[in-house]
Amino acid sequence: MIRTKRKPINKSEQMIYNNYMAIEKISNDYKNIELSIGMLKELHSVLTENTLPDNEQGFFRTDSDEIVVRDANHDDILHIAPNMSFVEKELNKLIGVANEKTGISEQFVHPVMKAIMLHFWIGYLHPFTDGNGRLARGVFYWYLLRNNYDLFSYIPISVLIKKSSGQYRDAYLYSEQDDNDLTYFVSYNLDIINKAIIIYLENEINRINVEGSRLSSVFKNYALNDRQENFLRMVMKNPNDKISYKIYINIYKITRLTAMKDLRELEKLGFFLSKKIGKTIYFYSGEKIKELSNQIG
Repeated sequence: MIRTKRKPINKSEQMIYNNYMAIEKISNDYKNIELSIGMLKELHSVLTENTLPDNEQGFFRTDSDEIVVRDANHDDILHIAPNMSFVEKELNKLIGVANEKTGISEQFVHPVMKAIMLHFWIGYLHPFTDGNGRLARGVFYWYLLRNNYDLFSYIPISVLIKKSSGQYRDAYLYSEQDDNDLTYFVSYNLDIINKAIIIYLENEINRINVEGSRLSSVFKNYALNDRQENFLRMVMKNPNDKISYKIYINIYKITRLTAMKDLRELEKLGFFLSKKIGKTIYFYSGEKIKELSNQIG
């Protein structure tokens, strides 16, 4: 849906699309600015677009909404959202902590732990009629990306939370019922993060192996030596770099004559274009590099 730019056709797809747009917004805009009430409302609006009534997207709930969280059978009340006067005071405290204006401990608190704490805090306060879990995870991502933990925008945390929604709910409940001892919630989230990182790494290793196999197959058509193959793999990762004989010599510890032979052969095959600037000859990626990228993509 996202790759083909197809519009969502149901609520489930709309929520997936909204989550994607929220991560994009956090990655490109929000991570560079401090948290605020305005940002919370805007992020909530992005996350709930077309899934809630217009007057609930980006608007705080009121006490008259009487929000309660029930179990799956709607029998037992699991959480009663606090009154809004308390919520608004707590949100100001939360924003101070998130923006490093207010400390929470004299000791160092790891950014991942702090992000989990902010996640719990938003969920507990439940400032909107719905979409609070999504907002809490959004603030979690915002804090980590703001602290340069960019990997978290790629690992499938939300997917794993959805698959273990019962454990997610219980982690909230156990922490709340034990005088807000976050040990339960932190433990659950660290376990999810660990699993998400493993899945991400396994997928990346698989992708690299597949691309490597495809490249090896393509290289057989050109009778390249090991240096040339290795160099093309490097260039494909940074196709805008310019290369000189000196750079090539330093990488492979070879003579200038060998470097000239290697690079000129690659130029003849269409992988590079050369240009002399002053006394130095530089090699730039040619059309064949783009063709290779397309063949393995």
